[in-house]
Amino acid sequence: MSNSTNTTAFRFQMLLMPLANITIRSLSLLSRFALLVYLSRYFSLEEIGTYGLITAVVLITVALSDLGFGSYVGRELSGAETRTQLSLLFANASTLLITTPLIIVVIVFLQKSSLLSIDNSIIFYLILIFEIACNMFYSALVAVQRPLTSNIVVFVRSSLWVFPVIIIGLLYPSTRSLRIVLIAWLTGSLFALLCSVSFFSHLRVHIKTALIGALPKIKDGFSVSLPLWFAAASGISAQYADRFVIERLLGLDYVGIVTIFWTIANVVQILTSTCITFVFQPKLIISHNNLDKPAFRAQLGRTLLEAGIFSGGLSILLVAVFPYIAAGIGHGAILNYTYLFPFVMLASFLRIFSDCFYVALYAIRYDKGLWAPNVLALVISVTLNIVLIPIAGFLAVVLVSNLVALAGVMLRAFLLVLRLKETW
Repeated sequence: MSNSTNTTAFRFQMLLMPLANITIRSLSLLSRFALLVYLSRYFSLEEIGTYGLITAVVLITVALSDLGFGSYVGRELSGAETRTQLSLLFANASTLLITTPLIIVVIVFLQKSSLLSIDNSIIFYLILIFEIACNMFYSALVAVQRPLTSNIVVFVRSSLWVFPVIIIGLLYPSTRSLRIVLIAWLTGSLFALLCSVSFFSHLRVHIKTALIGALPKIKDGFSVSLPLWFAAASGISAQYADRFVIERLLGLDYVGIVTIFWTIANVVQILTSTCITFVFQPKLIISHNNLDKPAFRAQLGRTLLEAGIFSGGLSILLVAVFPYIAAGIGHGAILNYTYLFPFVMLASFLRIFSDCFYVALYAIRYDKGLWAPNVLALVISVTLNIVLIPIAGFLAVVLVSNLVALAGVMLRAFLLVLRLKETW
């Protein structure tokens, strides 16, 4: 009777886990969309642009800070014994303690030189530090196979605080300020960090041994991590570098428009990655490790087909309802550029296919195929925006986004085919 009860409880738990993960992810997306609507309705485009720049700086800083060491640590944490896990965490933290102050110095210099239009605020710097630390623990939670815990931490970090901010802002108009939003973001990051630390608190009894073992992990990790860092850092920079060019050439109002457009478009990309692309990643890895070429092709074909149908349907739906969203937002500039939103969704659609090929290249362990298209995308994005924005204005921003996305998907597909011919 006891065994039967335990089996039933286990099956029930296995059923609830995916449901809980999907629910948390859905709430996270809902909160992002709700925050976008709130900012768009009650904030100026300049304030939204400032928020977009801060978000871009935080995301790029997080990608740059760990030198790819988080990817190495995440892979090594899986199945490692307790002391080794703590050594790896210390090794990762040691890297961040060196790189984070250097990056902050660079950001301060950019601010003082008027090259970065973000106020020199202690709140901003604390968000940077807490987000970097949170990202380290998030990677560790994923590696030790705690998907529900990691999703809860992400929800606390980036979404839970959104609902109180909106409710308070609706009830008390005087609280509708970017400073309040940033304070709430900082609070969410702080609580997420405390939750993450508490999860690993049982490792503290091994601190002395782990500190001794951290140095060899640092030496072993860098040779493996640098190509992965280059891929991640160049990828996130390619996505957000245009914000800084736009701010210099067109102003913060146009950064606000880009932030609104891409926040909506990214919903489709995030959903597709979560529900389809990364679901097929382990299957692609297994097929490649088994040298099963037909299975690899079949899995890749299914990934592309399902991602295309899913994201295509959602993109068409968003294009259809966007004029109503723009009318609800009420900013005249958004209404003036509504006709460009379908082209933003097209660029997002191309990025989704590029993500599929990225996953395939990751599965076959072709590091060059991961970072080379990202570097090319970064160079093309910055160069063409600098050249074309003075000529075509905001239209050039959307045009360049599509050209960059098209170049990325074509290059990744070419590199994948070329690599498979070489290895198989």
